[in-house]
Formats: sequence, structure tokens, C-alpha cells
Amino acid sequence: MNPLTTINFDTLKSFYHITDETLNNSTINEILKMNNDMLIAKERERFETTKQDEEFKNAVMKYFTPFQMLSKYWTTDEIVRACAKHTSISSIRQIMSISVNSLSNPQKFADNNHYEYIGIDWGNIRQFTKRGEELLYPKRCKCHNFYTPAKYQSTIHGKIILELLYSKYPELEEFQFAAYGFETYSFPYEIYPHTVDCYTPFEALLTGNIAAIIARNEDYCKSYNCGEYALAKWNERVKSPEMQHYFDVIQSITKGK
Repeated sequence: MNPLTTINFDTLKSFYHITDETLNNSTINEILKMNNDMLIAKERERFETTKQDEEFKNAVMKYFTPFQMLSKYWTTDEIVRACAKHTSISSIRQIMSISVNSLSNPQKFADNNHYEYIGIDWGNIRQFTKRGEELLYPKRCKCHNFYTPAKYQSTIHGKIILELLYSKYPELEEFQFAAYGFETYSFPYEIYPHTVDCYTPFEALLTGNIAAIIARNEDYCKSYNCGEYALAKWNERVKSPEMQHYFDVIQSITKGK
């Protein structure tokens, strides 16, 4: 694939204040470098603007679902900064619309669901057949509108959580953690080190509670009891030098807490 096909030349010329003639006399490598530098600069500008935006900060505090858990260990500004690095407000919150004919008390509905009632405005309501198939065009009508957590917000949780974790404890990077979406109904939240086979409750990690980590894996192995997750295998693995090193690092970063 020709790398030049992904470049917006009008944006490039506008950013550098150059003419078609200047661009035409540039080499392909020069153009690619210019484009890359422009994208980096634009992303840096977006990040700086977003992290200072009060509306974004308020959205993170209210609608970023791991916020309460993370705020035990990081400041609000640290969490907002990590969110700003990896996402935008549209991935934090969304607008949900409900027809005014379907909802008599919007404020009570908002309070019961921890939403924010915005007010009445025109909105689009998805339409479905009796078989549950969505129609091409939504129905446009007067709606009660609410701010809610974005539907696919959980897809960005892992990046943000690891950003915070590694920025505070860079020594944990060697374990190559996998982190997934935070769900309020799935507690406690866990992350998974790739270098050692060990389910790790997040708060146990941050408090240095090795006993809780061991208990979590013992309970799982007792329940699953198959292959690498048989209890006998776990009892061997927990004594390994790799696992002991993992526990030592956890204890070292939480020493004194």
C-alpha cells in the first residue's frame, strides 16, 4: 500500500503554510516525516487541551466507571491526565435519548440510574421490526436527553489503568500486565501478568496483600482444577523463583503503606 494515500495533503499544506509547488518539490521521505511530525504535534495539542478542559474533567469524575476505585491510589488530576492521553470525552460519556411520550418523570429516571438529565430536545430513536431487526432510519422526535457512561467505554479502561500503574510503579512493567474493562458488577477488578501465571486482584496488588493474591488463585484452582489451573500445579508455581520475584516486587513498591 502506498503510504502517501493516507495523507491529507490539504491539512499538511495548511499546517506548514506551504504551497503546492513546495510540496511537489519534496521527496516522499520528506513528506512522510512532515506528516508524522504534524500528527505528533496535533496529538500533543489535543492532549494539552483535553487535560485542562473542565468539562472533560467533570465527565471523567462522573462517568469514567473505574474512577472511584482509581481515586483511592491516584489524584483526580493524575486520572484525568491518563484519560486525556488515551481518549476523548465522547468515549467517556454519551447522550441517551428517550421519547418524551415514553417517560413521564425524567429527573427521577436520571436519579435512579445515576445519569445527568440534560433536558428536552429533538433526538433520534432507533427503530426495530417485531423480529428485533433494526431499521435503516431512526425516528426523529422530541426526547428527554441524558448524559450516561459511553457504551463502549470499557474498551479503553485497560490502557488508562496501565498508564497510571506504570507511571507510578515503572518496576511493574517487566511483568507485562494485561488489563481489561472495569465492570461495576464484576468485583474485585483483576489484572493479569503475562510473565507469571497469576490472577491478581488490583487492590491486593496496590496494597501488597500477597495473601489475598494467593487465596484468589487457590480458590480458582480448587473450582476449575484442570491443566495449569489444577491446585497441584498452582502449589508448584507459587513456590517458583519467578513467582517469588513477582511477590517481592509487589512488596517493595507497597513497603510502608
